[in-house]
Amino acid sequence: MAASFGRDFWEEAFDRFERSGLTVAEFCEVEGCSVPTFYAWRKRIGAQGQPKFTELVVERAAESSSIEIELSGGERLRLTGVVDADNLQTVLRCLEQASC
Repeated sequence: MAASFGRDFWEEAFDRFERSGLTVAEFCEVEGCSVPTFYAWRKRIGAQGQPKFTELVVERAAESSSIEIELSGGERLRLTGVVDADNLQTVLRCLEQASC
């Protein structure tokens, strides 16, 4: 019976539960444990503050690039390197206001 298993079993069981899409009652029926035992172990493990780690995928920074904008008066604005979208939007708003 699952209730007699220790911490390692329950940590793995909680991972399986998260992936299962089942309700607690359905999961416990499949695993052969009682709902109260499930909750007791979840509380016990949670109270000990075991951190859970999630894998992070760090994307590589964009290669240097440039953006060139031709303004209505024929002037050109060239931005090089990595351009932050919010900063670009601010520059365009300022240019729009200055041309009015």
